[in-house]
Amino acid sequence: MSIEDAIRSAVAQEVAPLKEEIDQLKSKVDPDELVMLKRRDLAEIFGVTQPTITNLLNRQDFPVFREVGVRVPKHLLKKWIEDHTEWIKENVPDLKKIHAI
Repeated sequence: MSIEDAIRSAVAQEVAPLKEEIDQLKSKVDPDELVMLKRRDLAEIFGVTQPTITNLLNRQDFPVFREVGVRVPKHLLKKWIEDHTEWIKENVPDLKKIHAI
């Protein structure tokens, strides 16, 4: 075995556990959940007008991320919907669209 082969083998042995750890982390994070929704996305999802979206974004309990404009993390929106189904029933005319997110 050449020195190059020995080095490759040693590096492969050291890197293998790291690859496994990376693969495990990747399986825990759904890239679709990292999506940040904009105002127009929210209006489309909820089937409401921009003034209704403005009211929603101004709620203290609504998960808005304002550091890069007005964005709503998709995974937090889903949680908020679960926690506020009464508001959704009263203010969203077409609930079927919400199930698509």
